[in-house]
This record gives sequence, structure tokens and C-alpha cells, in this order.
Amino acid sequence: MTEEFEKRNPDKDENSHEPISDSETESARNNKPVIINAEAYKNIILYASRYANQSIPSKDWKEIYGILTGYADDDFVFVKNSYPLTFGHDTDVQLDERHYVFISEIEEMLYGEGNGHFM
Repeated sequence: MTEEFEKRNPDKDENSHEPISDSETESARNNKPVIINAEAYKNIILYASRYANQSIPSKDWKEIYGILTGYADDDFVFVKNSYPLTFGHDTDVQLDERHYVFISEIEEMLYGEGNGHFM
């Protein structure tokens, strides 16, 4: 049975609640605006533009992967840092052990800082 959550129904009085499903809750949670730190944004743009830009024919563009870290509050998702991870072909990126080690190191760093940031 799907776990049910309650939300306020604006069409009813303020004390009314209506159950919603997990998928609806997930969708509502993911509709928060995202605020990206300027330095994190710069890192994303610089890394991405190394593999896809106007001076590279589009057939030679590469797909990239990276890690974003930050935190969320009731209203926003805040991206504080970005870490380039790898690049691949035009539509395929392969992760290997070194990438998973790098991800683990970022995770350990975030945990060690103790400020509630996550990937």
C-alpha cells in the first residue's frame, strides 16, 4: 500500500486535509526553484564548454557528468558547489571505479563538514 501524505486542500476550509500519493509528493518536492552559486555555475559552464561549443562541430560534442552539492529549505534548492566528473561520447558516459571513488570522497567531505549539504 502506498504511504499517504497529507496536504492542505485550498478548495476546502483551512483545517481540511486530503491524502496524496508518494509520486505526487515527490513531484511537489521537486518543483522548488533552484539557486546556483555563481562560482558553481562558472565551473559548470567552463567544464561543459570544453566539450561542446561553437568552435567544435556539433557531431563532435561530448556529454559530461558532474556532481552538484548544496542544501534545500522549504522554498528553494541551493547549489553551492559543482565538481566535474567525466565526459563521454555524444550520448554516452561511462563511469568506472575512479569516478565512484571521487563521488565517495565528495560524500565523505560533505559528511565531515557537518553542515547538512548533500549531492
